[in-house]
Order: sequence, then structure tokens, then C-alpha cells
Amino acid sequence: MAGRVADAEPVRAEAGPRGRWWGTGAAALVLATLGTAAAVWRLGSWRATTWDLGLYTQYLWLLSHGDGLARSTLDGIPAAADAGAWVLYPLAWLYRGAGPAGILAAQALALASGVVGLRWWADRLRLPPAVFWGVAVLWAAYPAVLGPLLFDWHPDVVAVPLLFWAMAAVATDRPGHFWTAAGLLLLTKITMSLVVVGLAVPWWLRRRFGLGLACVGVGLGAGLVELNGVLPGLLHHAYPLWPPLYGWLGPTPGAAVLRIVAEPGWVWAHMRQGAVIRALVLLLVPVGIVPAVTGLWRGGWTWPAWLVVAFNSLSHFGPQLNPYTQYWVAVAPGFFVAALDLAARMRLDRARTVLPWLLAGWATLMWWRLERPLVWYTAPPAAALTAAAHRIPPAAPLVGQNATLAPLAGRPRIALLPLPPDDQVRSGTYVLLTTDVNPVNRITPPALVERTIRRLAASPAWYVVYHAGSVWLFVRR
Repeated sequence: MAGRVADAEPVRAEAGPRGRWWGTGAAALVLATLGTAAAVWRLGSWRATTWDLGLYTQYLWLLSHGDGLARSTLDGIPAAADAGAWVLYPLAWLYRGAGPAGILAAQALALASGVVGLRWWADRLRLPPAVFWGVAVLWAAYPAVLGPLLFDWHPDVVAVPLLFWAMAAVATDRPGHFWTAAGLLLLTKITMSLVVVGLAVPWWLRRRFGLGLACVGVGLGAGLVELNGVLPGLLHHAYPLWPPLYGWLGPTPGAAVLRIVAEPGWVWAHMRQGAVIRALVLLLVPVGIVPAVTGLWRGGWTWPAWLVVAFNSLSHFGPQLNPYTQYWVAVAPGFFVAALDLAARMRLDRARTVLPWLLAGWATLMWWRLERPLVWYTAPPAAALTAAAHRIPPAAPLVGQNATLAPLAGRPRIALLPLPPDDQVRSGTYVLLTTDVNPVNRITPPALVERTIRRLAASPAWYVVYHAGSVWLFVRR
């Protein structure tokens, strides 16, 4: 198959010494362990949020208890209709056995698996160990890796090992492996259909034109079938996120494509907004900028990443423009493989050894300044919240705030304020509230929280189960 490999790609190296792989596996486990510990501690200290950890916890709880549709009581959306996250179904088994800590550990392992993927490419490109270790540290500090590692939980991260697997299958000309990885990718989120479309280019550069066309057909077909058939038909619920996120482009994805083609200048003006530029700077500088561009024709590995960049840049949803969120996790593998490819062509050994460490330092500094306050903010009164939580029966309906529901979301019914009139609230419903919430984790207006506390404290229909400082727990009589 040598004639099918692009001329720009170096010859495959022999596998590295077994000791390298032991060290690589140990490094990945260390990163996963640290990430798990940090995420579990954040959950235990009541810093985790109902959006998104509470939402996904309820999805997984419902699925693991036999609710095949798993319609969240937070927003009424079924699990698979959450952007096509079919991977939630097998993950529900993990949640049933290991709980929130188990899914946080699985998330950390998925992100840390990138270290193993980078080792495979470093050996293939005959890069010295010193270069690999610098890039591995840079991977841990990369915004699209470090952000999802520490903030709540998202099924999107499963894409990391699958995308590395798919790219390796292209590089080694193994279509069977590729389609297995691509098929699993499509189960993580509907946006992965764009990633599969982008993987057509690496096949085309290797003169596998049929496989490339199949990628385009499968990727677009899977997205269209899910949008227009599976979600409205099987789930009886149309795709709910298009209007608020992309409705400005058109009422349907097809209308949006036509508008982009007809008015590219107008769309380009939108993509030049400050939030998009900021995201691109934070994502491109750590990989050296150049590989993200040269990777378009050297291997074609960055095409999936750039399609994700374009998709996110067109969204009107603010968090989707934050490079530290799960929306960007699929850009990391392609950008890093392209960076390794460029490093393999550099003749300056010292530069390619030192530069990843410097870029990792820069990325860490940017995270500390821009994202850390949104993740490691001043904790709410954790001791009082924990004491109140111990008084809530496991299956009781629970109403609360973004800051109070995440650790308790594994139950049939959860809801955010506002609270309905008393005659519409079932007996045995608990309400957990606190007025001491950091502004970055505040969705419910403070005035509404205080008004609800006064209302329930004065109502004979409600009983005060627990009160300590700013924390109140009520139950409907």
C-alpha cells in the first residue's frame, strides 16, 4: 500500500522500546488520576454545576434505571436528543456501577488517552523522546483538554481516543479500523458528523478517493438522518438546539448552508467577532499556529479541526465560543498530530525540544488568568449543604439552584427555580437553596432565591427541615 501514502508523510518508524510505552501509560494514568481527583473534589466541594453535570447525571441515572427515553426534568429533552449523545446509553452502565466518580474517572481517562495517541505518532515520525514528553505536557495544558478535564462532565470527550484511532487507521491504510472508529465517533455527538466529513481529506491525499467520498456521504448522511428522522421520529422530539444557536443563519441546517454560500461576506463578518478571535488565539498559539495551517495539505489531519472551528464560530451560544469547553475537544488530536509532523521536519533539535515546554507554560498561564476563576471559585457553604443533603431521601423530588443540584441529581425529578404555586407541588418535594453563591455559578437571580425562602418559611404548606447560615432545606408537607 506504499503507493497510496502521501509523499509528504515520513516513513513509519519501528515501534519504540517497551519501556517507552510503559512510561507513556504511566504518564497517562497520572494525568487521569490527577484529573479525576480534581473533578471529584470539585463535585464534593459543591462547585460543580447543574448545567452540565447535574443534567448528565440525571440522564445517566434515568437510563441506568430502565428509562429508555430518559427525558430530563430540567428541560424536558430526552438523553439522545441532547445533540445526539447516544454514547450516554452504554455509559449508563458505568454510572450504575461506579456513580459520579466513575464517569468523572472515565472522562479523565478519555482525555489522558491523548498522551498514548501522541506516543504512537511520535514513534511513527521518529521523534526523540524529549520532544514527545514536551508535547505530552503541552497536551495536558491545552485549553480543549484541560478545560473539559476540570469542568463538570460531558460525553463529547469520548471522541479523543476514537479520533486518534481513526487517524492512525488512515495513516496505516486500515479501512476496517477506520470505519469502526468513525462509527463510534458518530455516537458521541451529532457534530462529529463534521469530523467524519473532514477525515475525507486524509484519504484523498493518499489517493483513496472512494473512501474519502464515503466519509463525506456517511458524515453528512448521519447528520441529516439524525436531524430530520431519528430525533423527530423515534424520540418524538425535534432537534431542540438549532433555533437559539444557529437560527440566525436560517430555520434549518439546509437553509443555513444556502445562506452561507449566498452571503459569505456577511457570515465572515460574524466570525470575526472578538470571542471567536480570542478562541482561535488560545487554540492555535499552543500548537505553534503554523501546523494548524500546514496540516491542511500535509496529511490533511487538521481538516476535521477546522470544520469544528467553523461550526462553533457560527454559534450564538456564548459558552460554545469558550475554547476551554467540551465543544472544542475534537480540534485537539488533529492540531497536535500536525504539530508533531512539523516537529519531525525541523532541523533545530533544541527549538523543537524547548518550544513545547514554553507553549505549555503559556497555555497554563492563560488558563490561570481566564478560566480558573470559572472553575475554582470561592466555594459555597459546603459543610451546611452536605448536612442538608443527608436529610433528603434518595428518590425524593428536588428543586434548587445551579449551585445546589449537581451532587444530588441522580433521582427521578429535579428542577431549578422558580417554584410553582404550592397547590401544584407534590407532597414530599424538597427545596434546597442558599443565598451564598459565587456570581460565576449563579443562574437564578438572588432576588428570586430570597423571595422563595421567605415564601416557604412563612407558608404552613412547607416545613423547614434544615437551616444553617445561608442554607435552607424545605419539604412540602
